[in-house]
Amino acid sequence: MLIKIPKYGTSYYLITSETRVEIEAKIVDLRSGALLWEGKAQATSAENNQQSQGGLAGLLIAAVVQQVVGTAADVAFDYSGIATDRALGAPRYNGILPGPRSPKAWQVQP
Repeated sequence: MLIKIPKYGTSYYLITSETRVEIEAKIVDLRSGALLWEGKAQATSAENNQQSQGGLAGLLIAAVVQQVVGTAADVAFDYSGIATDRALGAPRYNGILPGPRSPKAWQVQP
């Protein structure tokens, strides 16, 4: 399995910030080099942001708080787990199918 991470981290703008993690994954047969599966996914803090009703002052205060929290802890780490689950998780569209020992494995009825 090859995983590429084109974007990881937080970008700060004038009155807001955004944490974004993007991943691209693929599974390649090592003997033949054939591509068996590939997928992409992303997770971003903008999915959770709500519009502030506090006007410009409220937006500035929220931006400062987001920057302090983002600097104190690596919040991109949390979003990397979400992006990984979206790319590799089954039974999502184009996700990797669960293996035979997975509790999510499809059971064949005789």
